[in-house]
Amino acid sequence: MALVGSENNDNWEWFLRNLTQVVGDGRPITFHSDRHEGLLRGVPLVYTDSFHSFCYYHLKNNLPITGSDPRYTLVLDHFQEATYALSPENHAKDIQKIRDLNCDWVADYIETIPPESY
Repeated sequence: MALVGSENNDNWEWFLRNLTQVVGDGRPITFHSDRHEGLLRGVPLVYTDSFHSFCYYHLKNNLPITGSDPRYTLVLDHFQEATYALSPENHAKDIQKIRDLNCDWVADYIETIPPESY
């Protein structure tokens, strides 16, 4: 934990560099986060051999659709299916189901997230 002025790129890099003093044996670490830009930049910079995955809860809550949209529940269902799909083909089918609901902007957003990271 760190007390910093704000959650920004420089502070995340500072935090990660200091974290190396705690875990510093050079082993790869898996980071599981909310996709904050500072972590997206900092993890591969500081921990070059580590893996960075994204938290499903945060991904779901950051989808660009609100609960007031009547398609919201269906979109969340298809997103969950895409997230846990066992093949790239099934992942693509579930993203297409979101497009079939005329929620292309949601599908476009999901496609900016590397599937291997969630």
